[in-house]
Amino acid sequence: MTLFSVEELLASCNGQLISPISRDFSKIEDVATDSRLVKKGSLFVPLIGEKQDGHAFIKNAISAGASAVLVSSQSEQIKRIAMENPSVPFVFVQNTLKALQDVAEQYVSRFPNLLKCAVTGSSGKTTTKEFLSSILSTRFSVISTKGNLNSETGLPLSVFGIQNQHEAGVFELGMNRVGEMAEISRVLKPNYVIITNIGSAHLGKLGSREKIASEKKHALDFVKEDGIALVPLEDDFADFLCDGVRSSIVRFSLNSKCASLVSLDALSPSVIRVCDTKINVHIPGRHNALDAIAAALLSLYLGVSPAQIKEGIESVFPSNARSEVVRGTFTVVKDCYNANPDSLKAALRLFSELPQKENKKIVVLGEMLELGDESKKAHEEAALLATKCGASLVILVGDEFSKVNVENVVTIPGRNENAIEEAARLIQKEAKKGDLILLKGSRAVALERILPLIGM
Repeated sequence: MTLFSVEELLASCNGQLISPISRDFSKIEDVATDSRLVKKGSLFVPLIGEKQDGHAFIKNAISAGASAVLVSSQSEQIKRIAMENPSVPFVFVQNTLKALQDVAEQYVSRFPNLLKCAVTGSSGKTTTKEFLSSILSTRFSVISTKGNLNSETGLPLSVFGIQNQHEAGVFELGMNRVGEMAEISRVLKPNYVIITNIGSAHLGKLGSREKIASEKKHALDFVKEDGIALVPLEDDFADFLCDGVRSSIVRFSLNSKCASLVSLDALSPSVIRVCDTKINVHIPGRHNALDAIAAALLSLYLGVSPAQIKEGIESVFPSNARSEVVRGTFTVVKDCYNANPDSLKAALRLFSELPQKENKKIVVLGEMLELGDESKKAHEEAALLATKCGASLVILVGDEFSKVNVENVVTIPGRNENAIEEAARLIQKEAKKGDLILLKGSRAVALERILPLIGM
């Protein structure tokens, strides 16, 4: 599928041709910021990061079939590469990241009838996105964020997947710096937004929850009067998020009017009720039940029936190491995709609700990242909370946890193979058949490496 012509590219990003080529431009069929992902017909957008400049890979992109290149430099080297490849338009812009976002914004504008749904929050974004996408797919042709491509570059790349047949889009919006949420909200201009919560993720980069809330609120910048904003009723910042919003507002909770929690089971599906329909939520934990409720409420607003909502929610199962229950010699709650103070507390609360009977509980936590000056306090609070969920053994992995001063825990510095093997050794020494184990940590710690070492 052709996304746009090079002439349209020039217009959408205010670009300037630096290539001596004719006006008979080829079409662009894909956009890539990684030269390794370039294919025939791709627009290559080299980004400049803290450690690497994508301009160094322009030759690789052309060899892979790039049909055009954005550049923010007119160095002699780049001009020479352009001269050597006269069939490939080189388009000069002041900033390749902003140009990428500008082009994506223009592309989205071509689909005025698309139901544009955004999900953001400190935790629960991906789970809520999966619930909402699955539900809406029962009635509409849906495009949604793949994986967690939700950033300043990920969101623009995601929207290039929109095609004429799509009726609804569900996109995850993430941020880890000031200004990023406003930038990607401008690209998408969602008219339906779910904010899952305001927590402590990226606290080290933004400095306070107040600043995090201010940034997340930018997701609502483009919600119009006929749209809807869903915010968590019990969040500290609910009033702040709702202030000044032009659209209808729904404050959701586990006891929302049209959707509520019926029963909670940590090792088998929880049950929610939407209108008069009972629905099994296969991803355990009250926080995940709340995510399902938020998705259900927005879906009701968009005209999806309770029966279709049931079909959609019950089609979603744990994946990517998110709240997955693994059964074998032991019962393991594997939640190793991400960790921040809020998601970690939710995981520990889930684990504390597990029926213990004669079985022991073992908690293994991996360190949390990007907490800045609050890191030591947050890790100590997490360690203390872990000692209060009925565990006979608490293992803390990572350098940040090695700094805590909490009794009755075992700390293992680092996150290399030696650290993982030591954690596995301690589990094997303590655990017996049927015991319950929680693995919760940041993606960088990769606690799932423990599983094969303990025979799972």
